[in-house]
Amino acid sequence: MRLRELFVRRLPQLESLPKWLKGSANTLQFLRITDCENLAVLPEWLSDLSSLRKLQISDCRKLSSLPEAMDQLTALRELEIAYCPELRRNCEQEVGKDWGKMVKFTFRD
Repeated sequence: MRLRELFVRRLPQLESLPKWLKGSANTLQFLRITDCENLAVLPEWLSDLSSLRKLQISDCRKLSSLPEAMDQLTALRELEIAYCPELRRNCEQEVGKDWGKMVKFTFRD
């Protein structure tokens, strides 16, 4: 699969990302996840997306943490999180439990 960009939007039943996405590990550069109210977890295999340069997550209110291996996303240049209060709290600079998993970080309220 040669997928370069994927926008996941307004999928209220989505609780986790589909496993078929792993097939784009070497090509996916931009992933946007927005308005998925029941998305509770990002899979650990997210770190397999070796070409991912930009990750945007917004309006996913049940999402509370990032995968442990975020530091393996060496191509990641931009991580933007907006309107995800639990995740924001856990990623708060220097005090949040997920703070150490970030490369670059942008918050919007």
